[in-house]
Amino acid sequence: KQRLKYSPSGNQVISSGHKGILFWNTQNRQLERIVNPLKRIGAVNAQFSPNGQWIAASFFSSIRVLDAKPPHQEKFPIESKREMYGVTFSHDSRYLIVGGEEQILHVYDCHTGEEIGTLGNQDDWILNITASPNGKYLASTGYYNGIRIWDATRLDEKQEGRPIYRGSFGFIGCEFSPDGNWLAVGGLEGEIR
Repeated sequence: KQRLKYSPSGNQVISSGHKGILFWNTQNRQLERIVNPLKRIGAVNAQFSPNGQWIAASFFSSIRVLDAKPPHQEKFPIESKREMYGVTFSHDSRYLIVGGEEQILHVYDCHTGEEIGTLGNQDDWILNITASPNGKYLASTGYYNGIRIWDATRLDEKQEGRPIYRGSFGFIGCEFSPDGNWLAVGGLEGEIR
């Protein structure tokens, strides 16, 4: 399944899939380029930073942070022994938050690429992560154990996410409303909550 994200300017849409990251021009609706720094595997998820400077993409056991402008130079890689599916930036583009099979959210400094800490346990594979535009919350979705909300104002502190929903199978998408007060989630069973 391909995931789509608009650039903050609205001039581009990126999709992540088996070919890598595809860049689409929203004005002429044409594919502009395909970027795949690993060449061998596709991208699971890709996100623009809110300031429009970077793109973070998950390539299973590797996260790549790239410049958003061509030629999309790599800023830094994050490697893992386990697969990582969820990736998002903090609302101010200072931090990158990633998670996956390890069931823990890892927080990285976007300027240095250094890990600054981890947030608590999801008790499930983390499939998606999103940050609220108002900077208050993170949401993470799991394969079996639903959705958790995290305090995005304390990304440098260990914390336990608050479970807000359990009982559905495979929440693969989540997105906050522009005001940060609502969270929409979608699952493998086709429902949106």
